[in-house]
Amino acid sequence: SIMASKNGKLEIQLKECRHLPKSPEQTESFLIRLTFNGKNIGESSKASERSEDGGSILFDFVASVELPCSSQKDISEIIKSPLVVALCEVLPKDKKSKEEKTVVLCTATLDLYPIIQSKISFEDTVVLYGTDGHLNSDLPEIDVSVKVSGVLSKGIVEDGTLIRLRVDSLYSVPESWVPTEPCAHNFDASVRLPILESEETPVVVTKGVLTKAQEADSQILSTHWKWPNLPSDFGQALMIATSPNEPCALEDEDGALNSKEDIAFRSNAQQQRPRVTWNTEERLWLDKSTSKELCDNLAACPVVPVEVTRISLPSQTGKAKGKEEEVNHSFHGIAYVDLSALLFPGVRMIRGAYPIEIFNEVDFTSKTCCKSSHFAGLVSKSSLAMLSKSKGGKRTGSTLKVSTTDLPASDGTQMGGNAPDNSESQEYVAARSYIVIELHFSKPLIPKRSEAVLAQRIIEYIPPRHMPPKRPGGVDGALLNYKASVASIVKQLLIHFRKMNSEKLEGADSNLKSQFLYSLNSSGKYYAFKEDLKRTIVKLVREKYISESKKFQDYTSLQTFIAELYAYLIEEMRNGTDAVLALENPPPEAPSYTTNDLLKMFADEAAIYQDFNQADLFHRQRLVEDDSLAAHWYDYAVHNFWCNNSEKAEQCLKQALGLDYCHVPSLLLYGICCALDGRLEEGERVLEMATTKDPESVVSWVISGLFYEIAGKPMNQNQCLKMATSFGEYQQQKTVILPKRLKGKEPSFVSSAITNRSALLQKGSDEKDISSTSTATTKQDVSQTVVNEDSVPVNVEAQTSITSSDQLVTNLPQGESVKMDAAELSSVKEAGSSTHNLLQSSKELLPSNTAPTKSVFLITADYLLDINALKFAEMALAHECGTSTSSPSSSFIISKAKYLLNLKEYVKAEETLMELTKKDIQNPTVWSTLGHVYYLSEKYQQAQKCYERALSLVTDCDDIRCVYLRLGDIYLKYNEYNNAKRTFLMAVKLSPSAFTWRGVGIACYKLNELENALDALSESNMLNNTDPIVWAYLTLVCVKTHRVAEAEHAFKFMKLSNLMDDDLNQEVEEAFMKIS
Repeated sequence: SIMASKNGKLEIQLKECRHLPKSPEQTESFLIRLTFNGKNIGESSKASERSEDGGSILFDFVASVELPCSSQKDISEIIKSPLVVALCEVLPKDKKSKEEKTVVLCTATLDLYPIIQSKISFEDTVVLYGTDGHLNSDLPEIDVSVKVSGVLSKGIVEDGTLIRLRVDSLYSVPESWVPTEPCAHNFDASVRLPILESEETPVVVTKGVLTKAQEADSQILSTHWKWPNLPSDFGQALMIATSPNEPCALEDEDGALNSKEDIAFRSNAQQQRPRVTWNTEERLWLDKSTSKELCDNLAACPVVPVEVTRISLPSQTGKAKGKEEEVNHSFHGIAYVDLSALLFPGVRMIRGAYPIEIFNEVDFTSKTCCKSSHFAGLVSKSSLAMLSKSKGGKRTGSTLKVSTTDLPASDGTQMGGNAPDNSESQEYVAARSYIVIELHFSKPLIPKRSEAVLAQRIIEYIPPRHMPPKRPGGVDGALLNYKASVASIVKQLLIHFRKMNSEKLEGADSNLKSQFLYSLNSSGKYYAFKEDLKRTIVKLVREKYISESKKFQDYTSLQTFIAELYAYLIEEMRNGTDAVLALENPPPEAPSYTTNDLLKMFADEAAIYQDFNQADLFHRQRLVEDDSLAAHWYDYAVHNFWCNNSEKAEQCLKQALGLDYCHVPSLLLYGICCALDGRLEEGERVLEMATTKDPESVVSWVISGLFYEIAGKPMNQNQCLKMATSFGEYQQQKTVILPKRLKGKEPSFVSSAITNRSALLQKGSDEKDISSTSTATTKQDVSQTVVNEDSVPVNVEAQTSITSSDQLVTNLPQGESVKMDAAELSSVKEAGSSTHNLLQSSKELLPSNTAPTKSVFLITADYLLDINALKFAEMALAHECGTSTSSPSSSFIISKAKYLLNLKEYVKAEETLMELTKKDIQNPTVWSTLGHVYYLSEKYQQAQKCYERALSLVTDCDDIRCVYLRLGDIYLKYNEYNNAKRTFLMAVKLSPSAFTWRGVGIACYKLNELENALDALSESNMLNNTDPIVWAYLTLVCVKTHRVAEAEHAFKFMKLSNLMDDDLNQEVEEAFMKIS
């Protein structure tokens, strides 16, 4: 590498050269010549001894050169010029010539950039390319070893930045430009970067060639960027091996020509029209101070000029001696490149197509803040020369004698009043010419904050939450304390017994028990153990029998209670003793039905019925069971958003981020809360963390863009929306779409059970009831349930013992009972009794990835509508409306209707969807959404027709579970119990839950199918034993089936659950009074 001193020494060693061409001469010799930056740095001696195979020569040549490295300009010279290795053939001396002649056969280039990366030495094998056609397919290659005498200090390397300025091609050139052989013109392009104000010299890329589109695409050189300022006869040696010219999708570019119409135009121009090709890479090295200056200058004026011009080449016919060929500059055009994207944190590259405009001095100065144009003077001079020649002016040598009235003024007009001739530049505009530029930085100008820094900032806003050890309370806690006390006493008794009888354990002594008891009483340990156990027994009795409403009327009832209590305590004491003394492992516990994912599903279904109090209960119960997961707090925050309780939602999000600051859904929703509350700095940090953790999520990028729109940062907004569009086009299937609230799709495990919706509707009418084949119906008492008002737990141990039966009856439209076949019966039974299997597929109940036909704004709008973030949803829909060039799509209209529905503007939502039903009549989501509008506006008959229309179509709607539940509820309202039963049965097969089984049970009860009603209500009660409606109908069923004890138990828990339906409450009380 380059030393930190003024000069560094570079040593190059050339070793074996293989696949050498064979010369027709009998005596042949070769040499290697090294050049760097146009200077010859060494030449090997002649070598002619080939290896045994005749294709290799060992040169073993070493050359060294001192390279200045005192400034960033010196380092730029090192990295932008390659080391040129030329293989030369030494020709025999002629009789007339005194010196030997050499002919360059082939050349190779070696990139010296690795020595700037602090590499002391490196080796490479370079391929030597030539232009002669007699070379074989095996090109010559030579081994090169590079060493340096010093290393550039780490600080300089790490602080420096490498800029790769890549000029691709000028496309859609004017019609008057026709490719010729040989080329009559060259084309130059200049780019002026705002690095140093004192340096007015721009980066000039020369030797652009006008070629046909087919010829340019077929060239091998188009696959890699080329070195600048090298002779064109180098051939493929012009390629930079480490800089491939990788194709870039037109939609991902940063330029001005990336709309849908422009893409079609550009594709045609690149495939059919001639182009000017440079395909050249220029390199610049910036130190830390210059990088900062570039950043500051771009912040002040981000537009950079790119000028192009055509240069006439000398004619091939030759001129008389003493005369110079005139070089004319014409067709002066300019493109304005906006580099503001480089000021976004983490951006290292921009690439785009920029249209060529007519050069105007006023526009040039105002847009770019540059003092002068690079080509304007040359073009003006050429124009004046042509004007002087046409007027008969005289010229001597290269000096023109022109009137001062023809000189150009600073504003672009001529001082003599004659306007400049812009007809040539007008051809650029007429042909819609554009130039493709790429700017690549080795590291971003503004580094992106690391994940650790963002995490620290979030911790400053939201301190981490340290979870205390979870301690069970209530009956479970008292029972655990009792068993722990028993286990402790048993261990102490064993220790005391072993110490007292350590020598007598082998023998059989009948007095051993008496001696042991005497020892306990005499030492006082018996009394201590009893007092310790008494406290746990008192606490257990209080917790377990606190809801005992009976009073002991006589001595017999008291003795009965004491006997039951004694048996219970002895049984639990035996369990605690077995835990200490048992040698085998205890049996596994039965799986719980009321797990967190099921509680989430219950909460969603409660929200479908607009019962937000019941949904709140399920969310709180979910947190009681496990409050250590951020997802649980996030779901509760979304629920509070729907309840318009943003303050409580923000508290839940702080709990979620305190547990896991990397939880992306919580980060997004908390960022939205910060934006709505005006805390922009905090929200920016949070959303930046979300895009850092999940950089491929279009939802995260779009929400960040909308946030920056609120914050008034258009540059950041455009960059975020660009990132979202990029990922939306190519990685939409991998995009993280967050869980929706009121929607669900059919899980995979149900697909085998229900493959056709009409299966339940086409059963034969001659089949008989299956009730005679029922296995076991319930006749046991319903065990007690204790409801805690604070936590509202769903007590698994206190669930009713009314178990589900293996029977389930479906009805024909005429109302006849039919027998289900074995496969259907097994699938429905498995769906009901094995509900815990649903947890394995709980993620499948959430909506799958959005179809790729949706735009990124619609994807984000759907998510925002699902969490009821209406302000952001409105902004996303506005962007979708602004970016769409065609008529609004069905997805957009549906999202707009959902937005109006969330605002409770039912009339506008109805009008919006009614227009869509005429255009997209076969879209089930349109009909289901219109049904939701009617349902929430209490127009149940219209809602029923829309839901039935949605279910009659071939494809399922997005929210089919919601449609089933609401349609079944409408059928119950209008006493269509057969239809209600069928609808709820289809919902059971889709996703069995407490609400779906409750609907089946109510419909069966109304149809007087009491056994089926008991089975369905038992399934619902098993999943959720706090639903007062289920307890009410269980009471009615037990009354009609003369199950007095079960009816009393169900009636008591209905009263404890606080039934809100007055009519149902009155009906239950009247029925219960008949048996009481």
